[in-house]
Amino acid sequence: MTLSEREVNAFLARHVAGDELPLDEMGVRLIGEGVVELTGRLPRRALGGEFLGSLLHLLPHRWAPSALWVRLRGHVRLESGTARGDRRHLRLDIEQFSIGRRRLPAAMFAMLPGGSGLRAIRWSVPVAVESLTVEPSRLIFTRL
Repeated sequence: MTLSEREVNAFLARHVAGDELPLDEMGVRLIGEGVVELTGRLPRRALGGEFLGSLLHLLPHRWAPSALWVRLRGHVRLESGTARGDRRHLRLDIEQFSIGRRRLPAAMFAMLPGGSGLRAIRWSVPVAVESLTVEPSRLIFTRL
């Protein structure tokens, strides 16, 4: 099955809840060679933890954003469970992470409060999905 970039974006907009993926106004670009780029606004509620939340309180009130633009870029891979019939997961191995224009270490995304960063990079997929290929502007799933 092949999905265009537009179809992937429409699917995510309809079926991925804000709790699973903390990004508003999310967009996906299918770069190719397994590389995907996710962009969106990270709501202030997702920054409620001590580290990032305290940084925002240092800003003058008029500068404090209600949301920050975020960009994630990395390779997508399909993880298999160890036992036959285990759930499979689609995982984004983040190689680049930016908030606004500032590029940050990719590991910082996993440090978002409440584990929201970790949930954003790993999704369950049906067991019937055998493989996944990212080509420019399209995503190809192969079924068992």
